[in-house]
Amino acid sequence: QVAPPADPTRVVVLTAIKELANVNALAKGARLPVARAGVTAIYGENGVGKSGYSRVFKKACRARDRREPILPNANLEPGTCGPAEATFEAEIDGTPIDLPWKDGNEPPHPLSEIAIFDTHCARAYIDNQGDFAYSPYGLDILEGLVGACNKLKVRATAEKAASTPSNAAYVVLAGEQTEVAKKLLGIPARTKAEDIETLAIISEAELERLALLNKTLAEADPRQKALALRQKASRLTSLVERVATAIDVVSEEKVASLWELIGKSNAAKAAAELAATEFKATPGQLAGTGGEEWKTLFQAARAFAEISHADHEFPDLPVNAVCPLCQNALGQEGAARLLRFDAFVRAAAEKAAKDARDAAAVPFRVIQQASLDLMFRDDLVEEVTELSPEVAAACTALQASLRVRQLALLQAAAGKLAWDELPKLSDTPRPGLDEIFGRLHEQAKDLDVIADEKLKAVMVSERMELDARRRLAEVKGAVLEAMTKHELCRKLQACIDGMETRGISRKSTELSRTTATQELADALNAELKLLKVHHL
Repeated sequence: QVAPPADPTRVVVLTAIKELANVNALAKGARLPVARAGVTAIYGENGVGKSGYSRVFKKACRARDRREPILPNANLEPGTCGPAEATFEAEIDGTPIDLPWKDGNEPPHPLSEIAIFDTHCARAYIDNQGDFAYSPYGLDILEGLVGACNKLKVRATAEKAASTPSNAAYVVLAGEQTEVAKKLLGIPARTKAEDIETLAIISEAELERLALLNKTLAEADPRQKALALRQKASRLTSLVERVATAIDVVSEEKVASLWELIGKSNAAKAAAELAATEFKATPGQLAGTGGEEWKTLFQAARAFAEISHADHEFPDLPVNAVCPLCQNALGQEGAARLLRFDAFVRAAAEKAAKDARDAAAVPFRVIQQASLDLMFRDDLVEEVTELSPEVAAACTALQASLRVRQLALLQAAAGKLAWDELPKLSDTPRPGLDEIFGRLHEQAKDLDVIADEKLKAVMVSERMELDARRRLAEVKGAVLEAMTKHELCRKLQACIDGMETRGISRKSTELSRTTATQELADALNAELKLLKVHHL
């Protein structure tokens, strides 16, 4: 709202608002005194109409946001209430005067010298990220667009991360020399869902043919048997690697290291908090000085000083310089205060606390984000159980104890569990797995010796193709799900790429420079002084 030209020689002060009518549920004829100096607090229970006074002030006086309508009493019949009315008691240059006001009519001219500020008006006056204390109308649209794009980008990135496809269900199939493997390797670029659906259909006759091929080759092809044994050994090797990796993540050494780092972090944090408490206790400082919000404000002032005080090194500013925060002259005390504030922000305790926290965060995230799944289930369980029931039981027990220990570690790191109460891991199945692995390789070597070199390659190829299709039918759902996630991730990536905001930011900067110059800011401050903005 642009106020009418003010009389720079007069002073307008509100002392009360009275004779209210048709304002929410406020009593007709009510009167509210306003303190000549200090703060006037309007209090009461919810729904009694406290905000109604604010709407009346915004409509009658000057405010940047006047969109909130003044509603009549909802308890009265519709159509029985007229427009809102009130009379403002004021003093103009010390002379009492009543200023009647009616919603919809031009307010009394002296009321335009009273500026109203609330949360709805805040955006028009305050912009912690801008270069100007004055933000032209419309510029916030581009900033809002940047914010919306960034929020969408964050959401799309998170959704993409949550929808990351996995090929764990068919990674073995994709490593074979079959038509199924070719299609699986073509995901997501070349293979379509229809291709997977077609290959996964296997008839009863084909299953019977596969069983016959398996029997024939098992009897006549010791080399194939050796290959099967080596594949089984390979799967055990992967299991051994997963066991070793999982145990290492939650090993006693890793736990001791994390325990020590978290202890150091907590000690450094306590020291930093003590230093902050002593700093906050300095007489004459506002409440909250030294807190995170205050630090953010101080760092913003440091960045702004690179523009506003380019010839000086912040915070070492001359006493006659203008404060980058309040834009008043610093003076001897203000310049010294900036140096004291900077010394606190750069204090060793604060840096030590941050370094210790960062050092502890790395091993903590490793444990927190680690997938301790041994993938010991279904066919692999049956396979190991057939070879050694004891080793299979040890693998199952280890899987359960890994999950329990990981959860307990996270609780201990959060201070919810004593470190010496962490559960121990069950016995490792590693020796038993190594023994089985060696036995399988020895059997395979024996079969290689007696292998029949005249095996029919066609039968082997046919068996591999049929077996691959049979196994594909078992994991078809997982394959199609992975393809769906690939497509979703592609679309989300396109969305993420489309949320680029550099062009919007460049345009906003361009408009800021051409619309709100430093000369305009200086002129605005001068006008405010001439308008005698004397009372809030």
